Amino acid sequence: AFHLRDGDLPANTDTLIVTGAQEVVIEMSSMSGLKDVRHIHLTSNQFVTMKSFTAVDLNIVNLYIDIKWCTSLDIEPQAFNKLR
Repeated sequence: AFHLRDGDLPANTDTLIVTGAQEVVIEMSSMSGLKDVRHIHLTSNQFVTMKSFTAVDLNIVNLYIDIKWCTSLDIEPQAFNKLR
């Protein structure tokens, strides 16, 4: 299992790629500190969960989320909140 938690990514992260995991869980606030995230690629993962408040108060110009070949996808309400 791959769990992305608050503070796991440096603030200058612009791309997140996760491939081939049994389970991917993107926890609450894990993306909130990112300054310029542009690409999220989740490919060939069995189960993908984006928890509520995964990304809060992001100031982004363009965000591309690419999710392919996942058995189960769960994006909880308000996973992305107050995006600018």
